[in-house]
Amino acid sequence: MEIYQVMHGPALIPAGTKLQLSDAQVKPRKQQLRRLESGWFIALADLTFKTGDVLTFYQPLENSLLAPFMPPEMQRPVLKHPNYRPPAKKG
Repeated sequence: MEIYQVMHGPALIPAGTKLQLSDAQVKPRKQQLRRLESGWFIALADLTFKTGDVLTFYQPLENSLLAPFMPPEMQRPVLKHPNYRPPAKKG
């Protein structure tokens, strides 16, 4: 179980994601969710959440989905291509 807060939205959660939501978060998305017996939900369609929303995921999110949950100063490439050369400065 992984808990994330949207730092800068909107955050896009893909269909098929298993998550827990508050009643307030479920209400506007009722048609896009399937409730499981365990209290978890499965997203039947892509969902969006605004800044400040707290979401609980069954499994950790893929790295490609993490940007909205990180402060902007932490959003940078982790690895650079081995042939990467910064642009030459003019002057």
